[in-house]
Amino acid sequence: MMIHLSVPLLLDSLRPLFTGERKRVSFIGVGTSFRIYFRRDREGVVSVAVAGTPLGRCGLEELASAVLRSTQEFEEEVLSRLPPGDKARSDFVAALRRFRAVTGPELP
Repeated sequence: MMIHLSVPLLLDSLRPLFTGERKRVSFIGVGTSFRIYFRRDREGVVSVAVAGTPLGRCGLEELASAVLRSTQEFEEEVLSRLPPGDKARSDFVAALRRFRAVTGPELP
């Protein structure tokens, strides 16, 4: 059940990177010590790292697209099994709406 809480938290953690409020953000999943770091440079390229180990770099649009594709799959395959009034489902929907507001509705 922790993944149901972690996905909205990831979306909310990434938003300041897209709005320009922050150049560095990190995310820790609910119920785990796993932490991932995101850093945006002046050109809008995002570096992703775990425990000081670089995982890769991508543009903001590419990151948004990957995150949105994954959240859509999660919504279809996992979240759809939760009852309509479930709080985890409503948190997910609200976080996804906020994330789309800063990344643009034209992305997947």
